Amino acid sequence: MPPGEHVSQIPREELAYQLFRETNDAVVIVDPGSLLILEINPAVQRMTGFREADLLGQDIRGLLSSSTGEIFDSLLSTLNETGIYHSREASS
Repeated sequence: MPPGEHVSQIPREELAYQLFRETNDAVVIVDPGSLLILEINPAVQRMTGFREADLLGQDIRGLLSSSTGEIFDSLLSTLNETGIYHSREASS
C-alpha cells in the first residue's frame, strides 16, 4: 500500500489478495470437487519447500502425509459441507 493511502481506499478484492499473499499462515485454495490445488500463498512454499508451479493443479492429497488420515477426513468432510476448511478445525 503506498504511503498515505488509507485501507478504505483499496478495493476489497485487492485487500483480500494482499492478505492472502502476506499472511504467515499457509493458505491453499482447493477445488472441493476435484481436490486440485487452485492457488497457494508464499507461506505454503516456505513451509513445504514446494514451488507454486509444482503444486498448482496437483491433488491436495500430495501435500498430506499418510500419518494425517484423520485430518484429511476432517478436511474432506468440511469441504463437502461448507467449501471452507481451516486447520484449527482438525483439533476441535
